Amino acid sequence: MNDVRITVVKRMVNEDLIRAYATNGETSERLAPCSAFADGQSFLAEGLAQPEGFCSWAWADIQRDVVWVALGGVQPNHKVPGTAISCCTDGLNPVFFRLEPVPAKDGT
Repeated sequence: MNDVRITVVKRMVNEDLIRAYATNGETSERLAPCSAFADGQSFLAEGLAQPEGFCSWAWADIQRDVVWVALGGVQPNHKVPGTAISCCTDGLNPVFFRLEPVPAKDGT
């Protein structure tokens, strides 16, 4: 089983949805990308464990994809075999992640 490198590839702000549906939709905090992550930030999920400092809500959303990549799953529509793109399900401020297999340190 591989470890999985999780890299933030894109943070979005759905301003129109925030203004229409969020109770605090006019605040600058809500109109900014998710502050839990930075573009390009990287984490390592070792042995399927949630990386330290990784948002628990985002982890709940992408964990099944992390398992898929760790076990060698291949997405047929991805240019790089073994990688996956996954995202948290915050419809107002979603974050997209690239998941890549990394050989585990212990060789399993």
